[in-house]
Amino acid sequence: MVTIIGCDISLDHAGFCFLNEEGKAFDYQFYSQVKKEVLADPGHGIHLTVKKQDGEDSAQFQMRRLTEYSDLFRSMFLIGNYFSIEGYAYGAITNSICQTAELLGEIKCSIFNNGFPFRIHDPLSVKFFATGKGNATKDEIIEQAAKEGFIPSAPFKIRKKKLKSGVVEEMDGPKTDVVDAYFLARLLWAELKL
Repeated sequence: MVTIIGCDISLDHAGFCFLNEEGKAFDYQFYSQVKKEVLADPGHGIHLTVKKQDGEDSAQFQMRRLTEYSDLFRSMFLIGNYFSIEGYAYGAITNSICQTAELLGEIKCSIFNNGFPFRIHDPLSVKFFATGKGNATKDEIIEQAAKEGFIPSAPFKIRKKKLKSGVVEEMDGPKTDVVDAYFLARLLWAELKL
């Protein structure tokens, strides 16, 4: 059986969606540092428990977190035939861009070293594929997934996002990661069909 795994990965949370060879989602998984989110969907959530220890140097903590996260990924997900990974959001404003790049590099190496093909898709292309709009909101992407019959029970929260036009409320949390992973996998599935 062919499996396509969409991977939306960041340091504190991640979403994964598994498609069969017909392009249908048959499972999903998410990581979160927020225990309450994992408890809301325990059949699909994995609690990331890596925390900085008293007196631990920041660089040591970052390496320990990277190692534990990548070990978890290898033990859980190196089963697929194809992987689709969301590329870097170059416009994101974050202090941890280098740490995120190191984590994604480690995961890409794990996939490659185990002989699995993978594809990297940029965030705007995934949004455009999902909704026809490269600037689609999380709400629009989730709405499109629901139209396609993919409605994960992973939890979500509402966050305020500042835009030039003002402040808007938008969905955030594990559900958005899983839905992004769904469209990553669907995009790769469509490419494989072509």
